[in-house]
Amino acid sequence: MVANNCDNVFLKRDKNSKKWKIEYDETIYKIYDRNNDLAGYFFPNYGIVTDQKSSSEMGEEDEEIIIEAMNQEHKVVPGGEVLVPLVKLDLLDIEDEQIDLDSARERMEEVLKRMDAWKTWVGSNSSRFNIIGNGIYTSREDRNMLSIALLFDSKFVLHEKEIGLQLNQILDSLSECGLL
Repeated sequence: MVANNCDNVFLKRDKNSKKWKIEYDETIYKIYDRNNDLAGYFFPNYGIVTDQKSSSEMGEEDEEIIIEAMNQEHKVVPGGEVLVPLVKLDLLDIEDEQIDLDSARERMEEVLKRMDAWKTWVGSNSSRFNIIGNGIYTSREDRNMLSIALLFDSKFVLHEKEIGLQLNQILDSLSECGLL
C-alpha cells in the first residue's frame, strides 16, 4: 500500500466518499464526482497522424471525424491531460466588497498554502502516476479560479470505463488530500 503523501493543511475526506463518473463529450471526457458535479476534464493526446493528408491540409472537420472514430473504436492513445480546479483567488472583480490590503494579504496567504499543498502532492506523486508536466490556467468562466493541467505519460484506452479505472487512483488521492 502506498502512503498518501498529503499535508494536513486541508480537510481529508473519506476514501469511499468519492466515486468518479467519466463522460465522453465531443473529443474530451468530463469528470464528475459522486454528487454529479463537474470535477474536471480529461483531454486525450490523440496524436493524429494520417497518411492520406499532411497535417497542414487536414481541416478541423477531418480531425473531429478521426477523433470520433478513434473513440468509437476504443483506440489507445499515448497520454493525456487532466484539468482540475487548483485554487480560488477571491480577489478579482468583487462587486459588493472593497478589499483592503490586510484582507488581500490573508487571501493570498491561503492561496499560497493551497499552492504548497499542490506542489507537495505533485512532487510526491509524479512518478507514481506518470505525471510528466503541469500547467496553470485561468478558468474561462471565472477569472478568480485557477486550474491545473496534469500531463500524463501513460497509455489510455478511449473508453469512459477504462479512463475512469485509470484515473480513479489519481482522483481519489487528490480528493483524500483535500485538493479536489
